[in-house]
Amino acid sequence: PKHDALHNKLNSAIQEVSNYYGMLEEREKQALRSAMIEER
Repeated sequence: PKHDALHNKLNSAIQEVSNYYGMLEEREKQALRSAMIEER
C-alpha cells in the first residue's frame, strides 16, 4: 500500500536527521574539549 511506502520514507528521513544531529553533537563535544585544553 501507498501508506506503507510513505511511512518508510518518513522513518528513513527521521533516521537521517537524528544521525546528522548526533554527528553535530559529537563535533561540538570535541570542539569544546579542545577549547578547554587550549585555555590552560
